Parts: sequence; C-alpha cells; structure tokens
Amino acid sequence: MSPFLIGLRTAIGSTMVGAAAVALLIIGADAHFRLEDDALSTIAQIGATLLVAYAVETSWFVKESKVRGRNRESWIGFVVGVGLSSVIGIMIAIAMIGQPSPSALATLGATWLLFSLVYLAILVALMPYLLYEWAHSVHTEDPNE
Repeated sequence: MSPFLIGLRTAIGSTMVGAAAVALLIIGADAHFRLEDDALSTIAQIGATLLVAYAVETSWFVKESKVRGRNRESWIGFVVGVGLSSVIGIMIAIAMIGQPSPSALATLGATWLLFSLVYLAILVALMPYLLYEWAHSVHTEDPNE
C-alpha cells in the first residue's frame, strides 16, 4: 500500500473508529440522540468554513514542500483523509435535517459529524505549527536564516 493510502486510511479509519465507539456508548446507554435541525445547519456551515481554512493551509503545504518522500506522501494522505471525513460529516448533517426521530443510524451519523469536524478543527488550528515543524525537519526554509 502506498504511503498516501496509508495516511488516508489512518485518518478515515480513526474517524470511523472514534465515531463508532462514541455511538456504541450512547446506544449502549439507550440514550439515542438527534441534533436539532438548526444545530445541524449551523454545524454544517461551521464545517464548510473550516474546510476553506483547511484547503488554503493544505494547498500551501503541498505547493511549498520541496522534499518528496514517504513521510510527505503519508502526511498528504492523512490530511486528505481528514478533509474527506469532514466532507462526509457535512453531508451527513445536511441529510439529517428534517429526519423525524433518533435512531442508531442517526446517532452514528451525529457522532461521525461531530468527531470529524472536531478532528478538522484541531488540524486547522495546529497546521501552522505542524508545517513549521515539517519545514525544519526537511530543511526547506530559507538557507540565509
């Protein structure tokens, strides 16, 4: 498996495992929950805004990263996986608007939505630091510094 696919699988898989674990805890406690339509709409809008910041940061990284290799390709796969998980979460939010009652599937959808967007928000918040560290690790900074 290519490094890109390993990174992609890691991001989507960790979202899936985290969302499923939380959903199983909620379902096991017989406490199905459903987010209100207004909350779903707001969360989808927040997710879309985060995706813009994510796209800007990630495209800068891909463009500026001069060193190729397994680590870079795995990192790109990982951030693409986080982005895809979040897009799926936004689509779940939109699909859940207007659904009548809580169910196990709605609980899983809500946990995926929340888990993926929190994951994306953390990545967006940490991206400047992570890119700074990446630049130091591969020596892509200005040699005159």
